Amino acid sequence: FENEFTLDNLPRPQLIAMCRFLNLPPYEPDAFLRFELRNKLRQINRDDLLVLEEGVDTLDEEELDSALRMRGMNTDVHIREKRRALKSWLDLTTNKQLPSSLLVLSRVFTITGKEAPTSVLQATIGSLPTDLVEEALGSSDTSAESRVIKLERLIREEQLI
Repeated sequence: FENEFTLDNLPRPQLIAMCRFLNLPPYEPDAFLRFELRNKLRQINRDDLLVLEEGVDTLDEEELDSALRMRGMNTDVHIREKRRALKSWLDLTTNKQLPSSLLVLSRVFTITGKEAPTSVLQATIGSLPTDLVEEALGSSDTSAESRVIKLERLIREEQLI
């Protein structure tokens, strides 16, 4: 999975949920929601690199809270838990190379933070449309059939608007 691929194939209800979760206005056409989400995810990715460079332990509590809120994470915990959560996020996005869009989507579905990250991600992937998962696992298909499916999806979105 990649950020672009995940966002391009999410249905409108999940796009709206992600926008609300990241404090973005959800009242636009799907293409604009995807654009706004891409920009926000790029901002998060840039911030990830800065935090990695500085180190999580060098951030004061205000900076930690800001970084956690940006990622849709809980800030009503002890500072040790905040650091642990941010380190976990950075490990998943950098070392395990999971796209931030998938992590944000997983947080939309499970706000409590009590579940194990692997089970949350499995549940999130399980909630995605089957064609999205099959397309991601089967690599990117640029065939004419794939383009026709994307065109049909765009036509359906336009009709819904």
